[in-house]
Amino acid sequence: MDLKYILLVLVLTFSSLSYSQIKGTVLDTESSLPISEAVINIKPYNKWAVTDKNGQFNIAVKKLPVTLEFSFLGKKKVSLLVKEFKSDIIIRLADNDLKLDEVVVTAKNKEESTGSNLVLGKQAINLVQAQSVADVMQLIPGNSISESNLHERQLLSLRTAFFSDASRRNVNNGLLTNNDPYLLNNTFGVGYVIDDVPIDNDVNLSGFRGLKYGGFNNITENNTVNMGLDLKNLSLNNIESIDIVQGISSARYGNHTSGLVKINRAHGTAPFSLNTTLRAGSYSVSLSKGYRLPKEKGFLNLGLDYLRSDADPRSAIDKYDRLTFNGSWSYRKPNKTRNLLSFSYAQNINSYNTQESTTSRRERKNDSRRFRLSNTNTTYFSNFFIDNITSTISLDYSENNSLNSNFTSYGGNPILGATSEGTYEASYTPVSYWATEQVDNKPLSFFSRLEAQKVFDFNNTIFKIDLGASFSINKNFGKGNTSSSDEPLIIYSVSSRGSNGFRNINFNDNFPADKRFSTYLTTNINSKIFGKKWVTDLGLRYDNYNKHSILNPRINTKLYLSKKLKFRTGAGLFSKAPSLQSLYPGNLYYDYLIADYRTNSYSLALAHTFVRQFTNENLKPSRTFKYEAGIDFNTKAINTSLTFYYNKLKDGFTNQSSFEIAQLPTYDFTFYPDRAPDYTLSGHKPVLLNYNLPSNALESENYGLELLVNTGKIKEINTSFNLTAAYRNTLNNNPLNSFIVNNDDSSDVLIGVHKGRPTRFQKINSSITAIHHISSIGLVITLTAEQFIMAKQSNFGRNIYPIAYYDRNLNHHTIPESEQSDTKYSGVRKLGTNSDSFSNDIDRVYGNYHLRLSKEFDNGLRFSFYAVNFLNHLPKSRKLNSDGSWSLSQLNRPISFGGSIFYKF
Repeated sequence: MDLKYILLVLVLTFSSLSYSQIKGTVLDTESSLPISEAVINIKPYNKWAVTDKNGQFNIAVKKLPVTLEFSFLGKKKVSLLVKEFKSDIIIRLADNDLKLDEVVVTAKNKEESTGSNLVLGKQAINLVQAQSVADVMQLIPGNSISESNLHERQLLSLRTAFFSDASRRNVNNGLLTNNDPYLLNNTFGVGYVIDDVPIDNDVNLSGFRGLKYGGFNNITENNTVNMGLDLKNLSLNNIESIDIVQGISSARYGNHTSGLVKINRAHGTAPFSLNTTLRAGSYSVSLSKGYRLPKEKGFLNLGLDYLRSDADPRSAIDKYDRLTFNGSWSYRKPNKTRNLLSFSYAQNINSYNTQESTTSRRERKNDSRRFRLSNTNTTYFSNFFIDNITSTISLDYSENNSLNSNFTSYGGNPILGATSEGTYEASYTPVSYWATEQVDNKPLSFFSRLEAQKVFDFNNTIFKIDLGASFSINKNFGKGNTSSSDEPLIIYSVSSRGSNGFRNINFNDNFPADKRFSTYLTTNINSKIFGKKWVTDLGLRYDNYNKHSILNPRINTKLYLSKKLKFRTGAGLFSKAPSLQSLYPGNLYYDYLIADYRTNSYSLALAHTFVRQFTNENLKPSRTFKYEAGIDFNTKAINTSLTFYYNKLKDGFTNQSSFEIAQLPTYDFTFYPDRAPDYTLSGHKPVLLNYNLPSNALESENYGLELLVNTGKIKEINTSFNLTAAYRNTLNNNPLNSFIVNNDDSSDVLIGVHKGRPTRFQKINSSITAIHHISSIGLVITLTAEQFIMAKQSNFGRNIYPIAYYDRNLNHHTIPESEQSDTKYSGVRKLGTNSDSFSNDIDRVYGNYHLRLSKEFDNGLRFSFYAVNFLNHLPKSRKLNSDGSWSLSQLNRPISFGGSIFYKF
C-alpha cells in the first residue's frame, strides 16, 4: 500500500473532525461575581482551560460527551457532563467551608479511579485538627484512632494484619511502630510523592551503627533507616488533598511495594490563614497565603509552620521543635504551558537539650534541616504526534547531626577501638568522663523525569498514552560517626567471650552513590463493551536499581454495569530498592578482652579485634505481586464499596545469621611488682564470630476485605453516616532458620538449628461515624465508634528441639526426628513446650469512642475541639501467655483532648 495513502488515512482518522465551542461563565455562589483564573479540566481528553477576567470560558472540543471539571482554590469542585454544545453555561462555585450543604470529613473513594484510591480532602484534613501527616493517616479504613506521640516514629503501614502488643490492645501512640522485619518491609515499601515528585530516605544513614545490631533493622531512637518516612516530619500546611493508593498504582510510579501516598499542595489565590492547634503535650502554629502576581505572572503560595512538643514537661531532654517553610510559584497559559516551582525548608530549631541531677548530666542534640526544590514544566503542542511534554527535576538535601552524650562516673573501662585486625594494648577511660555518640548525616538526592503524552480517539475509543523515563542519583556526603579525642565514643560492654564492636566511619568516603533508571509506558483506554462503559489502565515499567533489572506490568480495569453498579479488578508487580545501608552495611568489628590487670603501680588491658569487610551489592529489590477486585454501588442516598485484595511479598529484606570460626591468640604473662607484665604468644584458641547481613529471605502473604459505606446527608436530622470495616489476614512464612549457641564448652554441639515457624495475624476492625452538620450556622459534630472485633496471632509448629546442629568445626549435621529430644542437645533447646499452634488473642470485643466539633463563623473564624476516647472507656482483657498462664491488660488509652483555632482574613 502506498505510504501517502496510509498517512492520509491516519490524518483523516485523527484530525478530520471539526472543533465546536462550549461557552459559559463561572460565578461565585455568594456574591454572583465572576471568578477569573478558574481551571476547567476537559475529561477524558488531555485538555484544560481557564476563565478570563470576566469569568468566561470558551472551549473547543471535537466530540461529545465530555466532562468539565471546574476548580478554584478554596472552592468546592463542580463537575458537569456536557452532551450537546452550549454557549450559555453558568457554573457557580461555593466556598469550601462548613456552610456547604454537605461536607466530607472522612476518607472517600476517588470516583474516576479504576482501582483502590482513597482521597482525604481539605475538610477532612482540617477537621482532624492534625499537626502532621501522621495524624491524618489514622482516617484510612482499618487504622485506629489514637493520640500521636511526636517523640516516637510515626510510620504508615498499609493492608497488613500485623500488630504489636500495644496495637493489639489499642494503646499505641499513633501509627504502628515495631522493629519486626515483616512490618518494616511494609512501612519501607510505602512510596510518597509531593506535587508528583517522589521523596524517600533511602540514603539516610542517621543512627548508623554498622553491623552491630544487624544491617536491616539497624534502629536507634527516632531513626527510620530501612523503615520508610517518619510522617511526623511532614507538615500539613498548604496541603489541599492526599491520595492513598493501596491497590494497583500507575506504572508511572515506582520504588514501592505496599502502596502509594500522593500529597497535593495548594496552588492559587488564597486569603491569609492562621491556624493554631493544641494537642496533648504539643502545640502548633501555621500561617499561609496565596498571591496572584501582577501582569498574569502566575501565583505565589507561601506557608510557615511551627510545631513544639514536650515528651515530659518535667524533663528537659526530650523535646521536638519543628519549623517548616514552604512555597510555590505556579504559572499557566492555556494550551501553551504550565510550570510549577516548589520549595520547602524544615528545621529542628531547639535541637540541644540537657538534663542534670546531683550525680549525672545528660545532653542530647538532634540538629536537622531539610531543603527540597523541584520544578515541573509542561509544554503543550498542536500536532498529530504529541499533545504535551513534561519535564521534572528535583533536589532534596538534608543535614542531620545527632549527639547523645552522658557524663558518667563509672570509668576505668578499656577502650577497644582498633580499626585493623590484631592484638593491641588498649587504653582506659578516665574515672569520670563524657561518653559520646555522634553522627553527621548529609543525604543528597537528585531526581529527573521526562515524559510525553498523547490522547486520541479511534473507533469510539479514547486512548491516553504516556511514555516516560526517569533517572535519580543519591549520595550521602556526611562525615558519619565521629568522636573527638577528649570525648571517647560510648563504650559498649566487652568481655573475654567477645562482643560486636562499633567504629567511626565516614559516609562520604565509604558509601558510593546510588543510581536508578526507569522507563514506563501507560495506556488509559476509555471505551464500551457490550454497550457498557469500560475503562482500563495498562502499564509496563522497567526499573534498573544498582544493575538489577526488573519489569513490572500492571493493569486496572473498571466496568460500569449500570449507572449505579461498577465492577473493578486489577493486578500488577511492584519492586522496592534496598537502602544504601543495606547495600553497604560497613565493617564488622569483633572485640575480645584477653587480659585486664591493674595494680597501684600499673595497668594492662590486652585486647584483640577481628575485622571483616562486607559489601552487599548482590542484594536484590524486594518484589510484591498484587491483585484486587471490588464492587461499587452508588445511589443518591448511599455509596458502597467492597474490595478484596491479595498481596504476596518475595525477596523481602531481613537479617540472616552467618557464623565463622576464628583463631584468637592466647598469651603467657610474666608479672613484676612495679611494672606491667610481659607477655608472649602461647598459641590460639577457636572462637565463634556471629554476624547478621541483610538478605532477600523474607516472604509474606496478605489478603483481606475492605468495606466502605457513605450515606448522603439525611436532611430531616442533618446527619450523614460513614461505616468502614476491614478484615486483614497476614501470613509470615519465615523461611529462615534460627540458631542457639551452646554455652557448654565441653559439648561437641556448638550451634542448634531451629526451623523457622510461620506466623499468622488476623484482625477485624470497624468504625461508624455520625456527622451532624448544620450548614446554616457552620457547625459540624462527629461521633466515631470504633469496634475492635478480633486481633489474633497464631504461631504454627512450635518445636523446642533442634532439627540440626553445627559442631565445633561448623560442620552441619541433621538430627533425626527420633533423636531431637536427646539430652545431648539440651544446651540448644528453646524454652517452653512443644505446641502445634499457639494463639495470642483478645478475649473480648471492645470499643473506643471519639468526639470532634467544629464551628465556623461568618468572619472567617473557626473553633474546633476533639476528644479521643471521650468516654474514658478502659476495659480489661485477659491474655494467654506462652507458658499457659493468663495476665490482665488494659485496653485503650485514657481520654485525651485538644483543640484548634482557624482564622482566614
